[in-house]
This record gives sequence, C-alpha cells and structure tokens, in this order.
Amino acid sequence: MSDVVDITIIGAGVVGLAIAEALAQQNLQVVVLEKNDSFGQETSSRNSEVIHAGIYYPKAFLKSRLCLEGNRLLYAWCEQHDVPHRRIGKLIVATSEEECADLERIKTTAQDNGVENLRLLGQAEVKTQEPDVFAMAALFSPNTGIVDSHRLMKTLLIGAEAKGAIITCRSEVTAVRFDGAVWDLEMNRGAYRIRTKKLINSAGLHADRIAALAGIDIDAAGYRLKPCKGNYFSVSPSPKIRHLVYPVPVKNNVGLGIHATLDLAGRVRFGPDRPVSAFGSTFRLRRRRRPETGFPRLRQQVPPRHIAGCTDAGHERHPAEDSGTRRPDEGFHYPGGKCAGAAGTGQPHRRGIPRLDILPGDWKIHNRIGSL
Repeated sequence: MSDVVDITIIGAGVVGLAIAEALAQQNLQVVVLEKNDSFGQETSSRNSEVIHAGIYYPKAFLKSRLCLEGNRLLYAWCEQHDVPHRRIGKLIVATSEEECADLERIKTTAQDNGVENLRLLGQAEVKTQEPDVFAMAALFSPNTGIVDSHRLMKTLLIGAEAKGAIITCRSEVTAVRFDGAVWDLEMNRGAYRIRTKKLINSAGLHADRIAALAGIDIDAAGYRLKPCKGNYFSVSPSPKIRHLVYPVPVKNNVGLGIHATLDLAGRVRFGPDRPVSAFGSTFRLRRRRRPETGFPRLRQQVPPRHIAGCTDAGHERHPAEDSGTRRPDEGFHYPGGKCAGAAGTGQPHRRGIPRLDILPGDWKIHNRIGSL
C-alpha cells in the first residue's frame, strides 16, 4: 500500500461496504476503517431487514430515488450472490375512515415516485390475504421484501476485498486533519495513522462525531445526531401472517410506526416502538398502539422484547412532512441501508458538509445493490 491511499471509508456497515465494493472496481486503493470487532455490528444488523419499495418520501428527495432504484438493484444482487431473501409484499393497513383517505395519498405519492404495481384492497380482500389482520382497507406493495442483512454485508465485504479493498476492524478514528490536499487520519488515539486523498464518512450514528473531528461545526450545520432507541418485540403464539403489515404513518410521529415483520425463518416481530421523546426514557410497547389494532388477539398481551436498535431522531419526521426538515440533496438517515448500493450509482452527491470531501462530482460509480 502506498503512503497515500486513494479513498478511505469510515464505517463498515452496509452503506460503507456497498461504497467500498463499488469503488474497488475502479482500480483505486480503497481502505475501510471499522471501530468494532467486525463489520455491521450496529444499525446495519439491528433493523427490520426489509427491502423497501420507495413508497413514502417526496419525489424530489434523494432517498426516494435511491430507495426506488435500490429495490431493483438489491433483488438483483441477492440473486447473483445467493443472498437469502423473499419478495413477500407489504400491506399498509387503515383502521379508520381518516386512514383510508391517507392510503389514497400514500398511493399517489408512491406512484409519482415511480413505484409500480401498488393496489388498494378493501376489507374483504385484506381478510382473504391476512385472516388474522383487521383493517378497513390496505395498500398492497408487492415489491417489498425481506433479506438476510448479515449475508448481504458479507457478500459486499467479499466482493470489495476480492477487488483489492482493505477492510480493517478495531480501527476507531480519533483525529482527522486536512492540509488542503490530503486527509491525515489517526486511529486508536495515535496507535497508527493513514493518509488518504478522499474521505467518505459512513460512520452511521457516529457520523456527526467524525464530521466534528474534520472541523465542521455540526450544530451550525445541523448535523448533530440525536440517537433514538427502538425496541422490537416477539409474541407467542405468533399471528399467522404472510406479508409485512405496516400502519398508516402517524403525523408528527417519528418513523413509520410499529409494524409487524417476518424474518426468513417465518418468525413474527413487532417494532420498532421508537417514541418521540427518546432520551433517557423507558420504552414500552403500548397495547393499543398500531399496528396491534390490526391484530385484535394481541391487544391484551404485553409482548417480550426481542432486540433493540438505534437510529437518528434529530431529522426524522412523518414521511409526508420530511420536505421541511432536510434539503433534497443532503443525504439520508433512514432508510440508509435501503439506499446503500444505489447511493453509489450515477452521479455521487455531496452531503452539504463544508470541507469534508466526499467524492469528485464528475465520478460515476456503478453499484449493483440497494434497498435494505
């Protein structure tokens, strides 16, 4: 390895690995620095493992395009690299007249984004598809699915290393300096250093800390993250469902609401609960909070916790209101993994971070995975 590498990526989650796999194809020296003992040990491995279709976000937003494109790319990658996955479809269920009207709005937004084959179902059709689910109506998304996120990341890592990328773990970046031409990175409080021409910040929930190390006023720039814990819950006996079941998103809430997901083994879990006030709070699954309203037999259960994860609540809003919270080209906080590979396709964007060099604007990176 030369004294100065071409590109260094901070973070070996699904986004960092996808970028590494794409860039390594360009005959560049690529190094990925990961602070944990292995790849994908944080947000990338603690989520619903859903392949999203790109339904919710405004058309002008980068994450809308990346999620839509990533859906196609991820299915193709999984087929090519034998990553376990299933295209099981998703129901967004309405349990009131108001929510039925919201389904029409969601369908219109999704179709404007280019999402295809969406279908509105009446109460009888929902009952036929999912006998254990109560809903007045539902929007069916056939291109939503599930994936083994660990196997996905493993194939990306193998692909990147096969093309010469170096992935090094237990390498926490503790200082960042830029002399106008080259980035000088210190790892593990001076244990060793690396110099790089280009630096990509893919540090997930630690991305704001990396930006601050690079000299950015993250409060002035609006990049300080506010971690929000979310719990997933299991129930026994599990409801018999064949599709993912999501509620209509609640206005002024964080995220898409508690939803029912299947994993590849057929287990059902509910989550994430992610309350709006997420700092030092006690997290509880409210018995009548959606989508449990679609599962009448679960209303009196207090389900045990299955896993927990974190995301950034600082910029997240109800999807329909998201255009007022972030610029369309500012990058993405959710669904990060869902956009992972598509984030490397076509013309790379700058995240609006002053001085932090991401990628030259005239580079084209062609990646083949996407929408975890």
